[in-house]
Amino acid sequence: MPGRRHRARPGAVASTAPSVAYLAVIGRGLLGAPAIGIAAATGFAVFYVGVVITHIRARVLYNLYFPGTFLALAIGALTVALAR
Repeated sequence: MPGRRHRARPGAVASTAPSVAYLAVIGRGLLGAPAIGIAAATGFAVFYVGVVITHIRARVLYNLYFPGTFLALAIGALTVALAR
């Protein structure tokens, strides 16, 4: 799996992937509760801020665009969720 190679470089914990997947399902509004979607979008934004900080601290800058893109998407999802 190509994601494992990139995730292992900055020292991220592989056990966080399932919890992030659960947040993705909740964040898409499958449960129908807007507050849960806002909480999930906020969690994603905070998570990806941490990922970007971890990449910068580990000086793994060659693939910083991956978490940077996901951070931008998380902030966009949070903005849309709050605008409703």
